[in-house]
Amino acid sequence: MCTLFFALDTVKKRMVVMKVNYFQTGNPKTSRSKSKILLDNRSGFLKYFIPSIVYQYYSPTSSLETSDFAKNKIQIALPPWQLAGSGYILLYHFTKSFIAEHGFLAGFQKEKFESGWGAVMLVDYQTSPVGPYHELLFIPGLFSFNKKKVFSISKIYVSTQSSVVNGIENWGIPKEHADFHWGGKQISEHIDILKDGVSFFQADFIRRRFCFPISTTILPLTIFQAHNERLMLTKPKSSGMAYLTKLQNMKVNSKFFPDLTKVKPLLVLRVDNFKMEFPVPIHQSFQK
Repeated sequence: MCTLFFALDTVKKRMVVMKVNYFQTGNPKTSRSKSKILLDNRSGFLKYFIPSIVYQYYSPTSSLETSDFAKNKIQIALPPWQLAGSGYILLYHFTKSFIAEHGFLAGFQKEKFESGWGAVMLVDYQTSPVGPYHELLFIPGLFSFNKKKVFSISKIYVSTQSSVVNGIENWGIPKEHADFHWGGKQISEHIDILKDGVSFFQADFIRRRFCFPISTTILPLTIFQAHNERLMLTKPKSSGMAYLTKLQNMKVNSKFFPDLTKVKPLLVLRVDNFKMEFPVPIHQSFQK
Protein backbone atom coordinates (compact mmCIF):
# COMPACT_ATOMS: atom_id res chain seq x y z
CA MET A 1 0.00 0.00 0.00
CA CYS A 2 2.85 2.39 0.81
CA THR A 3 4.31 1.64 -2.59
CA LEU A 4 0.99 2.50 -4.25
CA PHE A 5 0.74 5.84 -2.43
CA PHE A 6 4.37 6.59 -3.36
CA ALA A 7 3.58 5.80 -6.99
CA LEU A 8 0.50 8.04 -6.97
CA ASP A 9 2.50 10.82 -5.35
CA THR A 10 5.05 10.45 -8.15
CA VAL A 11 2.23 10.81 -10.69
CA LYS A 12 1.06 13.99 -8.97
CA LYS A 13 4.57 15.46 -8.98
CA ARG A 14 5.12 14.62 -12.64
CA MET A 15 1.79 16.21 -13.57
CA VAL A 16 2.90 19.39 -11.78
CA VAL A 17 6.21 19.35 -13.65
CA MET A 18 4.37 18.90 -16.94
CA LYS A 19 2.05 21.81 -16.08
CA VAL A 20 5.03 24.05 -15.29
CA ASN A 21 6.68 23.06 -18.56
CA TYR A 22 3.55 24.06 -20.43
CA PHE A 23 3.70 27.55 -18.90
CA GLN A 24 7.33 27.91 -19.99
CA THR A 25 6.55 27.80 -23.72
CA GLY A 26 6.67 31.59 -24.00
CA ASN A 27 3.12 31.80 -25.36
CA PRO A 28 0.67 32.53 -22.49
CA LYS A 29 -2.38 31.75 -24.60
CA THR A 30 -0.96 28.44 -25.79
CA SER A 31 0.28 27.61 -22.29
CA ARG A 32 -3.15 28.14 -20.70
CA SER A 33 -4.77 26.07 -23.45
CA LYS A 34 -2.37 23.15 -23.03
CA SER A 35 -2.73 23.24 -19.26
CA LYS A 36 -6.51 23.14 -19.58
CA ILE A 37 -6.28 20.17 -21.96
CA LEU A 38 -4.05 18.33 -19.49
CA LEU A 39 -6.50 18.87 -16.62
CA ASP A 40 -9.66 18.26 -18.64
CA ASN A 41 -8.29 14.98 -19.99
CA ARG A 42 -6.65 13.77 -16.81
CA SER A 43 -8.73 10.57 -16.75
CA GLY A 44 -7.39 9.46 -20.12
CA PHE A 45 -3.89 10.59 -19.16
CA LEU A 46 -3.95 8.63 -15.89
CA LYS A 47 -5.33 5.56 -17.66
CA TYR A 48 -1.97 5.08 -19.39
CA PHE A 49 0.33 6.91 -17.00
CA ILE A 50 -0.58 5.29 -13.64
CA PRO A 51 -0.05 1.64 -14.78
CA SER A 52 3.48 2.49 -15.94
CA ILE A 53 4.36 4.28 -12.70
CA VAL A 54 2.88 1.57 -10.47
CA TYR A 55 4.64 -1.09 -12.58
CA GLN A 56 7.94 0.74 -12.10
CA TYR A 57 7.76 0.19 -8.33
CA TYR A 58 5.94 -3.15 -8.43
CA SER A 59 8.23 -4.83 -10.95
CA PRO A 60 10.90 -7.24 -9.61
CA THR A 61 13.39 -4.89 -11.29
CA SER A 62 12.13 -1.62 -9.88
CA SER A 63 14.87 0.76 -11.03
CA LEU A 64 14.97 1.96 -14.61
CA GLU A 65 18.49 0.67 -15.08
CA THR A 66 19.83 -2.25 -13.03
CA SER A 67 23.52 -2.62 -12.23
CA ASP A 68 23.97 -5.47 -14.72
CA PHE A 69 22.26 -3.54 -17.47
CA ALA A 70 24.10 -0.33 -16.61
CA LYS A 71 27.32 -1.99 -17.75
CA ASN A 72 25.85 -2.27 -21.23
CA LYS A 73 24.11 1.12 -21.02
CA ILE A 74 20.75 -0.46 -21.79
CA GLN A 75 17.77 1.55 -20.60
CA ILE A 76 14.54 -0.14 -19.55
CA ALA A 77 11.57 1.24 -21.50
CA LEU A 78 8.57 0.56 -19.27
CA PRO A 79 5.29 -0.70 -20.75
CA PRO A 80 2.89 -0.11 -22.30
CA TRP A 81 4.69 -0.27 -25.64
CA GLN A 82 3.32 0.95 -28.96
CA LEU A 83 4.83 -0.85 -31.98
CA ALA A 84 4.34 -0.88 -35.74
CA GLY A 85 5.72 -2.91 -38.61
CA SER A 86 5.13 -5.97 -40.78
CA GLY A 87 5.87 -9.68 -40.62
CA TYR A 88 4.83 -13.28 -41.15
CA ILE A 89 2.61 -15.65 -39.16
CA LEU A 90 2.90 -19.41 -39.68
CA LEU A 91 0.08 -21.41 -38.07
CA TYR A 92 0.66 -25.05 -37.09
CA HIS A 93 -0.79 -27.99 -35.26
CA PHE A 94 2.11 -29.70 -33.48
CA THR A 95 1.95 -33.18 -32.01
CA LYS A 96 2.89 -33.68 -28.37
CA SER A 97 5.80 -35.85 -29.45
CA PHE A 98 7.13 -33.08 -31.70
CA ILE A 99 6.90 -30.53 -28.89
CA ALA A 100 8.53 -32.92 -26.42
CA GLU A 101 11.48 -33.40 -28.79
CA HIS A 102 11.75 -30.00 -30.49
CA GLY A 103 9.72 -27.52 -28.44
CA PHE A 104 12.48 -26.01 -26.24
CA LEU A 105 10.03 -26.02 -23.33
CA ALA A 106 11.12 -24.41 -20.08
CA GLY A 107 10.55 -26.17 -16.78
CA PHE A 108 7.36 -24.25 -15.96
CA GLN A 109 5.92 -25.13 -19.40
CA LYS A 110 6.59 -28.88 -19.57
CA GLU A 111 3.83 -30.09 -17.26
CA LYS A 112 1.32 -27.48 -18.46
CA PHE A 113 1.28 -28.21 -22.19
CA GLU A 114 -2.25 -28.92 -23.45
CA SER A 115 -2.44 -28.86 -27.26
CA GLY A 116 -0.25 -28.03 -30.23
CA TRP A 117 -2.23 -25.26 -31.92
CA GLY A 118 0.83 -23.08 -32.19
CA ALA A 119 2.59 -20.55 -34.37
CA VAL A 120 5.87 -19.17 -35.63
CA MET A 121 6.23 -15.44 -36.18
CA LEU A 122 8.86 -13.42 -38.02
CA VAL A 123 8.44 -9.72 -37.36
CA ASP A 124 10.03 -6.54 -38.68
CA TYR A 125 9.30 -3.94 -36.00
CA GLN A 126 9.88 -0.64 -37.76
CA THR A 127 9.03 1.43 -34.68
CA SER A 128 9.23 0.57 -30.96
CA PRO A 129 10.29 2.30 -27.72
CA VAL A 130 13.76 0.72 -28.17
CA GLY A 131 14.06 1.39 -31.89
CA PRO A 132 13.60 -0.90 -34.93
CA TYR A 133 14.39 -4.61 -34.59
CA HIS A 134 13.63 -8.03 -36.08
CA GLU A 135 12.16 -11.02 -34.27
CA LEU A 136 11.66 -14.76 -34.68
CA LEU A 137 9.51 -16.58 -32.11
CA PHE A 138 8.01 -20.01 -31.49
CA ILE A 139 4.70 -20.66 -29.70
CA PRO A 140 4.30 -24.44 -29.13
CA GLY A 141 0.55 -24.24 -28.46
CA LEU A 142 -1.87 -23.85 -25.57
CA PHE A 143 -0.89 -24.29 -21.93
CA SER A 144 -2.97 -24.59 -18.77
CA PHE A 145 -1.84 -21.98 -16.22
CA ASN A 146 -3.85 -21.10 -13.14
CA LYS A 147 -6.99 -22.70 -14.64
CA LYS A 148 -6.65 -20.68 -17.86
CA LYS A 149 -5.85 -21.79 -21.41
CA VAL A 150 -3.10 -19.48 -22.66
CA PHE A 151 -0.19 -19.34 -25.08
CA SER A 152 3.47 -19.20 -24.08
CA ILE A 153 6.68 -18.49 -25.99
CA SER A 154 9.40 -21.13 -25.64
CA LYS A 155 11.99 -19.83 -28.11
CA ILE A 156 12.59 -16.33 -29.41
CA TYR A 157 15.39 -14.36 -31.07
CA VAL A 158 15.65 -10.62 -31.70
CA SER A 159 18.19 -8.48 -33.51
CA THR A 160 19.08 -5.97 -30.77
CA GLN A 161 20.33 -6.33 -27.22
CA SER A 162 17.94 -3.59 -26.07
CA SER A 163 15.00 -5.74 -27.14
CA VAL A 164 16.51 -8.75 -25.35
CA VAL A 165 16.83 -6.94 -22.02
CA ASN A 166 13.48 -5.18 -22.18
CA GLY A 167 11.60 -8.31 -23.23
CA ILE A 168 12.94 -10.28 -20.27
CA GLU A 169 12.48 -7.54 -17.68
CA ASN A 170 9.11 -6.22 -18.79
CA TRP A 171 7.22 -9.39 -19.73
CA GLY A 172 9.41 -12.39 -18.88
CA ILE A 173 9.86 -13.21 -22.58
CA PRO A 174 13.06 -15.31 -22.92
CA LYS A 175 14.63 -13.35 -25.76
CA GLU A 176 18.06 -14.17 -27.19
CA HIS A 177 20.16 -12.15 -29.59
CA ALA A 178 20.73 -13.20 -33.22
CA ASP A 179 21.74 -11.59 -36.51
CA PHE A 180 18.98 -11.11 -39.07
CA HIS A 181 19.36 -10.72 -42.83
CA TRP A 182 15.99 -9.66 -44.18
CA GLY A 183 16.18 -9.06 -47.94
CA GLY A 184 13.98 -8.62 -50.97
CA LYS A 185 10.77 -6.73 -51.59
CA GLN A 186 7.36 -6.99 -49.95
CA ILE A 187 6.06 -9.44 -52.56
CA SER A 188 9.09 -11.75 -52.30
CA GLU A 189 11.47 -11.83 -49.34
CA HIS A 190 14.34 -14.02 -48.16
CA ILE A 191 15.14 -14.24 -44.45
CA ASP A 192 18.35 -15.66 -43.02
CA ILE A 193 19.01 -15.70 -39.25
CA LEU A 194 22.37 -16.47 -37.62
CA LYS A 195 23.49 -17.24 -34.08
CA ASP A 196 27.20 -16.84 -33.33
CA GLY A 197 27.89 -16.81 -37.06
CA VAL A 198 25.92 -20.01 -37.71
CA SER A 199 22.87 -19.78 -39.98
CA PHE A 200 20.03 -21.64 -38.27
CA PHE A 201 16.89 -20.40 -40.04
CA GLN A 202 16.33 -19.63 -43.72
CA ALA A 203 13.10 -19.21 -45.67
CA ASP A 204 11.61 -17.54 -48.73
CA PHE A 205 8.17 -15.92 -48.65
CA ILE A 206 6.01 -14.99 -51.67
CA ARG A 207 3.00 -12.80 -50.94
CA ARG A 208 -0.29 -13.44 -52.75
CA ARG A 209 -2.77 -10.76 -53.78
CA PHE A 210 -5.74 -11.83 -51.65
CA CYS A 211 -5.89 -9.87 -48.41
CA PHE A 212 -8.18 -9.29 -45.45
CA PRO A 213 -8.09 -7.38 -42.13
CA ILE A 214 -6.82 -9.23 -39.07
CA SER A 215 -7.09 -8.21 -35.43
CA THR A 216 -6.79 -9.55 -31.89
CA THR A 217 -10.33 -8.26 -31.40
CA ILE A 218 -11.44 -11.29 -33.43
CA LEU A 219 -8.60 -13.60 -32.37
CA PRO A 220 -7.58 -12.57 -28.82
CA LEU A 221 -4.08 -13.47 -27.69
CA THR A 222 -3.05 -14.08 -24.09
CA ILE A 223 0.58 -14.91 -23.25
CA PHE A 224 1.94 -16.33 -19.99
CA GLN A 225 5.65 -16.21 -19.20
CA ALA A 226 7.62 -16.84 -15.99
CA HIS A 227 10.16 -14.46 -14.49
CA ASN A 228 11.64 -14.22 -10.98
CA GLU A 229 9.42 -17.10 -9.79
CA ARG A 230 6.24 -15.32 -10.84
CA LEU A 231 3.89 -15.68 -13.79
CA MET A 232 3.40 -12.67 -16.03
CA LEU A 233 0.14 -12.47 -18.00
CA THR A 234 0.13 -10.19 -21.05
CA LYS A 235 -2.71 -9.47 -23.46
CA PRO A 236 -1.24 -7.70 -26.50
CA LYS A 237 -3.50 -5.93 -28.97
CA SER A 238 -2.76 -5.81 -32.68
CA SER A 239 -4.38 -5.13 -36.05
CA GLY A 240 -3.22 -5.05 -39.67
CA MET A 241 -3.84 -6.27 -43.20
CA ALA A 242 -3.10 -9.97 -43.87
CA TYR A 243 -2.10 -11.56 -47.19
CA LEU A 244 -2.04 -15.24 -48.05
CA THR A 245 1.62 -16.19 -48.51
CA LYS A 246 3.62 -19.07 -49.97
CA LEU A 247 6.53 -20.49 -47.96
CA GLN A 248 9.54 -21.97 -49.80
CA ASN A 249 13.05 -23.30 -49.20
CA MET A 250 12.90 -23.46 -45.41
CA LYS A 251 16.04 -24.66 -43.64
CA VAL A 252 16.33 -24.99 -39.85
CA ASN A 253 19.17 -26.01 -37.54
CA SER A 254 17.40 -27.87 -34.71
CA LYS A 255 20.19 -26.97 -32.28
CA PHE A 256 18.89 -23.39 -32.21
CA PHE A 257 15.21 -23.59 -33.20
CA PRO A 258 12.43 -26.20 -33.62
CA ASP A 259 12.91 -28.15 -36.84
CA LEU A 260 9.91 -26.89 -38.77
CA THR A 261 10.94 -28.84 -41.87
CA LYS A 262 9.34 -31.87 -40.17
CA VAL A 263 5.87 -30.28 -40.11
CA LYS A 264 3.73 -28.45 -42.66
CA PRO A 265 2.09 -25.14 -41.77
CA LEU A 266 -1.69 -24.98 -41.92
CA LEU A 267 -1.61 -21.36 -43.05
CA VAL A 268 1.04 -18.73 -43.85
CA LEU A 269 0.20 -15.03 -43.70
CA ARG A 270 2.05 -11.81 -44.27
CA VAL A 271 0.72 -8.95 -42.15
CA ASP A 272 1.44 -5.44 -43.38
CA ASN A 273 1.22 -2.11 -41.58
CA PHE A 274 0.22 -3.60 -38.24
CA LYS A 275 -0.15 -1.60 -35.06
CA MET A 276 0.49 -3.33 -31.73
CA GLU A 277 0.24 -2.49 -28.06
CA PHE A 278 2.09 -4.55 -25.44
CA PRO A 279 0.52 -3.55 -22.11
CA VAL A 280 1.70 -3.67 -18.53
CA PRO A 281 1.66 -7.37 -17.53
CA ILE A 282 -0.43 -8.83 -14.73
CA HIS A 283 1.70 -10.61 -12.13
CA GLN A 284 0.39 -13.86 -10.66
CA SER A 285 1.72 -16.56 -8.36
CA PHE A 286 1.96 -20.18 -9.40
CA GLN A 287 -1.00 -22.32 -8.36
CA LYS A 288 -0.48 -26.03 -7.87
